[in-house]
Amino acid sequence: MKFLGFEAYITIDGVELTQYEIKTDEGAKTASCWIPSEAGKSFAIHWKPSEPRPYDMASLVHVDGVGIGGKIRGRNSSDLSSQGGYSTSSTTWRPIIFAPIQLTDDDAYLSSERTKGLGDITLQIDRIEQKETLHRLKKDIYLEGKIHERSKKAMVHRVNFGEEVVSKNSTRIVDVTLISTLATFTFRYRSLGKYNVLRADGIAPPAPKAPLTRGEKRKVGEMGEGEETENKEPEDDEEEEDIAELRAQLRLIQEKLDRKAGKSKAKKVKTEPKARSSLISGEIIDLT
Repeated sequence: MKFLGFEAYITIDGVELTQYEIKTDEGAKTASCWIPSEAGKSFAIHWKPSEPRPYDMASLVHVDGVGIGGKIRGRNSSDLSSQGGYSTSSTTWRPIIFAPIQLTDDDAYLSSERTKGLGDITLQIDRIEQKETLHRLKKDIYLEGKIHERSKKAMVHRVNFGEEVVSKNSTRIVDVTLISTLATFTFRYRSLGKYNVLRADGIAPPAPKAPLTRGEKRKVGEMGEGEETENKEPEDDEEEEDIAELRAQLRLIQEKLDRKAGKSKAKKVKTEPKARSSLISGEIIDLT
């Protein structure tokens, strides 16, 4: 996405993900889009200004509603900033990955707070003033791994952390003062796998159909080119992901029915209060 003099995108294996249904609001300084997620893949968030700016800037990244720090860019810098995880110490970090969602029937997970921000990767870019470098280590960050099976979120993936690895560069923690928020980018991720939530909801275009040989008709259930022909016992993770994707499909259908019913009854919808900036004066920026 290119917005208000910034470019922001997400990559998997170094390849930029396709962005669907980009929406911008210059008044609110927000931009959003949909991106495809793939279970088991690590990803990275990238951003840069279109030209150097005469002041310090900092990013703040949230995944599934949980802050994982950010990066500082000094004044007059237009270098690309990339973040693929969060620092666990000055010399170690954990990558962020897309993982299959775990469903549970435990009613302790019914709270809407547990799914707040789920499915969103948010990049907030702020104008800041750097103060002092702090030497204490950041506390460990926890991402909830389960959601209730009756959750209204049509999700099959969520963000998790990979194994801890050694950093190429040392990390420092800096105390900053927020001057203003320059732009906020939200990437809403959904599966584009076998049951492809993005396509089911009309966000991504349909997959192209494989051409048939002249005079041939494909039988129902016949395997296409490149598809597996062996009968294999599914792995536990794949089986769980299949179940989650099917549940997501059902939730999407129910949401569409609810929307149609709501229009016919002309129900009034309450608007949620605007979320406050999550970077405040004195907050710590973790350089990963």
